[in-house]
Amino acid sequence: MRRVSPTSPPELLTRGTAARTGPELDRAIEFVGGSLESESGRDGSTLTLAVLRKDLDLGLDLLADALLRPTFPEEELRRKVSDIQAAIERSEENPEAVGGRALARLLYPGHPYAHPVTGTAESVGKLTREQVVGFHRARYRPDATVIAVVGDVGVDEIRLALSRRLSGWTAPASLDAPIPMAPPSPPVVAEAISRELTQATVYLGRPAVRQDHPDYFPLLVANYILGAARRHGCTRAFARTRASRMPWAARCLRGGTARRARSRSRHASTAWRRPCGWSRTRWRRWAGRRSRSAISTSPSRI
Repeated sequence: MRRVSPTSPPELLTRGTAARTGPELDRAIEFVGGSLESESGRDGSTLTLAVLRKDLDLGLDLLADALLRPTFPEEELRRKVSDIQAAIERSEENPEAVGGRALARLLYPGHPYAHPVTGTAESVGKLTREQVVGFHRARYRPDATVIAVVGDVGVDEIRLALSRRLSGWTAPASLDAPIPMAPPSPPVVAEAISRELTQATVYLGRPAVRQDHPDYFPLLVANYILGAARRHGCTRAFARTRASRMPWAARCLRGGTARRARSRSRHASTAWRRPCGWSRTRWRRWAGRRSRSAISTSPSRI
């Protein structure tokens, strides 16, 4: 789904519905070994379901419930607001996060892309349940949604299953808000941000091609091959190389260099980063077991 406001945490979709509380949703999907997750970025939000073929009906019921009938409990909203504010405060100690926010602000002056996806500590603190409910009603709409299905299921079967559950989902009478065009060539500027650090982080950037440009996806793939995948640790070749040469740093500690990861892994640390490809549900189960153990083991080995 597109057009997501940074002040509308999509994770709240799975924290309670008209039929189930948040913990009940968690237990239902975890009982069958599946995952139901929601997240957002600059261009939209996603609600993702992953289940075995035999559990597809249950999974679709849960997905439709979270998409169409979330209740946004006040206590869950306040907890999420607190989590986001804490994350924003921690990000001020991360040079890449600080530099990335500054770069977006300079590249897209006056455009929604200039704003942080998570908002600011001040804007998030002012968020109310009524705003979240209104945003969901206005922006989570079938005429602005793309549904993608991959797996052991036929087109006719999944179309019928989805139609049965989403047939009552109708678009609001008001039109969806238009997205303004980003400036093609922002002014050339430089900005220095002072921090008490031992190294410098330098960002250089300019707007690239639009997403509807024929070269967009080839450029995206090229960028992934040349560096983005390695930076995020999500290519098989790079993951194998890292695991073979630095087994103690596999699934490296959050925000740490290889040397820091090695020194910390000698202790019973549980500050591991969620591996690429793992669902949050699977990661929470593994992290919960590790936190009760004195053994610090890479999740890539379980």
